Parts: sequence; structure tokens; C-alpha cells
Amino acid sequence: PFLGSIEEPTLNGLIKIISPNDRIAFLNEVDEATSGRKEVVNVEFAIADPNGAQMLILFWGRRFGDGILGVLRDYTTKREAEETRKRLEEQLHHARKLEAVGTLAGGVAHEFNNILSIILGRAEIAEYVADDEESRKKSLSIIVKTTLRAKDLVRKLLMFSSKEIEMAEYSNMKASVDEAIALVRTTIPSFISITSDLEECGSVYASSTEIHQIILNLCTNAYHAIGDRAGFIELSLRKVDVTVTTLLDGLTPGPYALLTVRDDGVGLDDETRLKIFEPFYTTKGPSKGTGLGLSVVHGIIKSRKGSVNVSSKLGKGSAFFIYLPIAGGVKQNEVSMTSENRSDASLKILVVDDEQEVRDVHQTLISSLGHMTECAEGPEEAIELTKKEKFDIVITDYSMPVMDGVKMAQKMRDFSQKAPPVVLVTGYGENVDISSCSSAGVVLVVAKPLLRSDLDSVIRRVMEKSGKA
Repeated sequence: PFLGSIEEPTLNGLIKIISPNDRIAFLNEVDEATSGRKEVVNVEFAIADPNGAQMLILFWGRRFGDGILGVLRDYTTKREAEETRKRLEEQLHHARKLEAVGTLAGGVAHEFNNILSIILGRAEIAEYVADDEESRKKSLSIIVKTTLRAKDLVRKLLMFSSKEIEMAEYSNMKASVDEAIALVRTTIPSFISITSDLEECGSVYASSTEIHQIILNLCTNAYHAIGDRAGFIELSLRKVDVTVTTLLDGLTPGPYALLTVRDDGVGLDDETRLKIFEPFYTTKGPSKGTGLGLSVVHGIIKSRKGSVNVSSKLGKGSAFFIYLPIAGGVKQNEVSMTSENRSDASLKILVVDDEQEVRDVHQTLISSLGHMTECAEGPEEAIELTKKEKFDIVITDYSMPVMDGVKMAQKMRDFSQKAPPVVLVTGYGENVDISSCSSAGVVLVVAKPLLRSDLDSVIRRVMEKSGKA
């Protein structure tokens, strides 16, 4: 109604009411058309109605003789609807993250309570009950193994929240799937059976975090499809060759890791099956939440030049087939963290940590490997020690008072380009600037806690990198 009441329904009349911020852009479009450089004008601009409220107008016009014949359309309501939709999508995305955290929190709390029960129980058995060396040694061994379960759980949880430091784009497919399944077991009720049959496939061009996200999303959706009854989720991993005659969804010929995830849930009808990878599409009711979104799975797989397909029927369950290309052998940036070898040469190693107990543990374990050690309780002391003495390696905590481990390493390097290589030990969630590590002389970034075998492996790897192994 307001547009129809413009007193001067001409181009000049329109220009008078256009917002000053949009007027130049509109005039440029008109000039392009009237000068013959373009045939069509298609431009948005804002005007104010008689009440002072801003309206968004879409103008579409064509050159007509010496002027322009055009149509004005009130675009305000549609734009507001688009902005509302975008805001709701953002809120839904946030809600999905919160739901994931809530699901994980319950399962992780349950698992950690089990772990603490074993550790505390075995510690008391060793202290009060065990009456011989063998019994005490057995309890201590169980404590170590159970502590490793806790370490592994923390690592997987932080991988899920994308806070683990990803140093490589290639990862071992079977190992990553195994890790993800272990975390899935802590978040899905025990009345749902989770089984796996995994073959070694080598490495794929995807981070372990991405593989974990794929499996967590698929298994969470499978759990919701099964509901509150006994059911099963089956995972299998096979190496397959895709040839010209068996090309799937644009895959190039070559070897692929085929991950299959099956469930005996409610299944999908044909219409739903075609939509499940669309962003924000869900079949879950309010009580089940929105899920983590299969669009996440689809996006990760496509970005890694893979393919995902689904087979499903109502009442018959679903099966997802994920193809990821296998890398041509182990890449240089994929390094095993385990080692059976011992560093033979005796080295001089500086241990830096502001926590005395951590320093003492690392010093004792490194010394037991046959190396000489010195300790510093902070960066400033460590810097002074490296000025006075020659060290083969510095193993330092990342988060410390005064300055972090990277800045400390940089100061050592500033003093001397022959400063020792630095190993940075982090607590996973810390915001480490990886780009600054190499220039500062940091050759490895590893995660707490470190066992004796981990320290041995770290020392060996540093010496290999420096050509002194």
C-alpha cells in the first residue's frame, strides 16, 4: 500500500526516498542500464515508510527507450523470515552441541566412577590387605592399566570436542575406529549390543577426530532409531577396491576403507532416506533431541573425497556404508607413538615443570632409562640452565607461570641457535599455537600423562629427528 501511494511514481521520485546508504549503488545500476552497458537492473535498497519504519525493497527493471521500466517489491517480510530462519538454524546447531555434551557427560561420568572405584579399591588392597610382594604388584599393575583407561577416555572426549592437537592428516583407520567404539560404549545403554569386525586397512586421508565424529554421529543415530529396547549396532571394516565398473557416487578407482554401520532400529522410508543428509533435517521428537546431524558425517566424508550411502527399510533397520580412500603407504607425518626400542645412548635431559610431583616422576622415570637429568621449576630457571650447561633435550610443560613452554623455547633459541630441541607436554585442551612451535625449536608436542615407555619413545624420536639416533 505504501509503495502505491508514492506521490511521484517516477525514477526521480524513487531516488528521493531511497536510503542515502543505498542511493549510490542504485544510481550506478541505473546508469549501467540507461547507458546500454546492461539490459536489466536488479537491486535491493532500504526506504522509510511514513511511520519511520525501514522497509527493504527489491527493484527489478529493464531499459525501455531512454528510461527504465521497472517493478518494486516489498522484500521486508521475506528478508525478516530468512534472518529468522538463519537465527533458528544457529540456535538448533548450538542445541545439537549441548545435546552431544549432555549425552557424553552421563556416559563419561559413569565410566570414570567405575575407573575410580578400581583405582581406589586396588590402592587400599595394596596398602591394607596384600600380605606379599606378588599381591601388591598385581594391584599396582591393575592401577596402572586402569589409569590408562582414564587417560584414553579423556583423550577421546577431547578429540570429540576437537581440542586434541592434530599433527597429521593421515590416520590409521582401524585404530581410530577402535578408539571411537570404546567411547561409544560409554554413551549407549548396555541393553544395546555393540559388536565390531574390523580388518586392518592401513591409513586414510582423514584425522582421527573426523573418524571419531563419523562413528559417534552414526552410532548415536542408531541408538535413537532403536529406542528403549534391546537391539544391536554392528560395525565392520574392510579394504575394498573400487574399479571403473563399480564406481560409486563419483569415487575415483583405487583402494578404499569400507566402514559399515548397521542397526535394527525403526528404519527409514524412501522419502526420509533421501533427506537424512540435509542440514537440520531430523525425524526425532522433542524427547529424543535433534541428534548430532548426519550432515556432519556427509560433510566430513565428502571433504576427504569419500562417499556415504544408506540402505534402509521401515521396520528393517538401516545400514550406512562409508568409503574413505586409503593412503599410498604410511606418510612421513604419521608417526607411531609406541616403541619397543630403548634409547641406548646416555643423554643429558632438562625437565621443566612448575608441579614438583610431575618433575619428580619424570626425572625418576627418565633416569631409570639410563639418562642424566636436571630439573627446573619454571621457565626462567630453565633458560638460565641452558645458558650455562649443554643439554641434549628439554622436556617441558606447556602451561606455566610467567611464560608458556613455547615462549620459553623461543627465548632459548634467541640466546643460541644451537639451543637443545624441545618437547612440549600439554594437557590436551590447552590452546597451543602449533604454527609458532617449529620456529621456537619445539620438535614434538605430546600429551599428559606420560608413562616410562612414552618418555622412552619421545626421547628416541627426538634423537631420530636430530639425526643422532
